[in-house]
Amino acid sequence: MIGRKILVIAIVICMALLIPIQLPKEVERGEIPPTVLALEAPRGLENESAFIGAGISAYTNIGKQINLSLAEEAFKGVEFRGDDYVIGIVSVSGSEDDDVHVYVQKDGWIVAYYPDHQLVPKIIKDLMNPADNKLEDALNKVCEKLNVTSFKVNYYHFKYPEANAMLIAGDKAEKYCSGCTNNAFNIIVPSNVTVHEICWYFWAKTEAGCSARLYINGKEVSSVGGSTITKWNTTKVISSGNETGVIIADKPNEIKVQACGYGVRDCNCGRAKGGITVIYKI
Repeated sequence: MIGRKILVIAIVICMALLIPIQLPKEVERGEIPPTVLALEAPRGLENESAFIGAGISAYTNIGKQINLSLAEEAFKGVEFRGDDYVIGIVSVSGSEDDDVHVYVQKDGWIVAYYPDHQLVPKIIKDLMNPADNKLEDALNKVCEKLNVTSFKVNYYHFKYPEANAMLIAGDKAEKYCSGCTNNAFNIIVPSNVTVHEICWYFWAKTEAGCSARLYINGKEVSSVGGSTITKWNTTKVISSGNETGVIIADKPNEIKVQACGYGVRDCNCGRAKGGITVIYKI
């Protein structure tokens, strides 16, 4: 049985503002509201050639001159040194696969980014807290070396310069002992919104005998049993039809997370988090 909480997300245009949530009064809110982040080019940062091949990014300008040698102390390695900037690699986890590229410029700019072949879910640490992500961790590491404790974070996707918004939405499920827990939310993508990238995201931790699954409009897109995984991939938006596993424009699309436990007395637990990321222009 699907959990009673149903989160309905609609991307709509209203006086040029993004209104991310439409909730009928009679339905309950999901685990978290969706996170919508504005995407805006770093105005004043003119070194475009340094960002060829860059993708999703988080950036700041600390408003003062930067000692590049001091900034390099946050790097595990230097990729390139220019006349007034440096590009290096910052470790944000125990896995080299999570390493972030960071550009630091003398006049205050710091840009953390992944290459353009990486999808947006790459930045996620915990789907239930999207603002706490790997790009911001990289910015924090550099700023700590510069003794900067407060700064404003902005986002931009170099591969999709026309995109002006990023949506991250998800839910979670957990089941201890036998049986399954299902939670779901609906997302509506209007046909007048330009979608540059849309992906599903799935994290699960399942003990022996347990399982977890992610569904889009009734089709299983990812599953696991008895282990821990983090997966993501692209999906697509279609204009009409009954195809499962994809997003249909102008209609509610169900994203469902399932977690199944195991046992009666000596119980094992299944846990899962799943959701959607969207890069788009309104």
